[in-house]
Amino acid sequence: MTHVLLITFLVACTPQYGGDAIAVDAKPTDRRPTTDSSLVDAAVDAAVSLSSAPGRYRSVCDGSAAAALDVDHLIGFSDNDQTIRVFKRSENAMPIRTQDIGSSLALGGTTPKVDFEDVERIGDRIYAISSHGRKNDGNKDDNRYRFAAVDVTGQSPSFQFAVAGSRSSLLLELMATANWLSPESSIIDAIKNASKLEEQSNSNLAPKNQGVNIEGLAHA
Repeated sequence: MTHVLLITFLVACTPQYGGDAIAVDAKPTDRRPTTDSSLVDAAVDAAVSLSSAPGRYRSVCDGSAAAALDVDHLIGFSDNDQTIRVFKRSENAMPIRTQDIGSSLALGGTTPKVDFEDVERIGDRIYAISSHGRKNDGNKDDNRYRFAAVDVTGQSPSFQFAVAGSRSSLLLELMATANWLSPESSIIDAIKNASKLEEQSNSNLAPKNQGVNIEGLAHA
């Protein structure tokens, strides 16, 4: 089965004029869907009796993404660090487990920040995407250009996470027409103009000015 990941960009978004939301389909080279129908059925049956009480998930003040691990647990990502946090659903509590995956992402600098914006789970693999945008001052930070695959193993609630791979060239690849099944020149040009990766600094291309910023990831 082929899975398609849908990436949502904000391009040239300003408080005065808004911006353009661009959705791009990307097919991951590694596809690991869940095929055990009994696991799917069990999750659906359990979901029927889940509490609707909201949870308060502590230890992170700028959470940016989450995905379910099972009917009782979820993971949370922040755009301020590279730590995966496992929470018990519907509880007011600290994470029951944390794991920093930064050392597996080939980052540079003394205090790197990937700026994760969203995650999507397919089977036992979680895809995590960063903003692919500049800092607020318009300076380019290579650490912010990451698209990673993280494998989930272990038994609930003692989940383990391992980075299966990551790449920093996603934005460049999206700007190459040869990588498109049906190239859309207007979209490619918009991404090029809003990123200008050849420029190390450009205040006009800050995420809240006219720059590119990836905000969403989903699969179909």
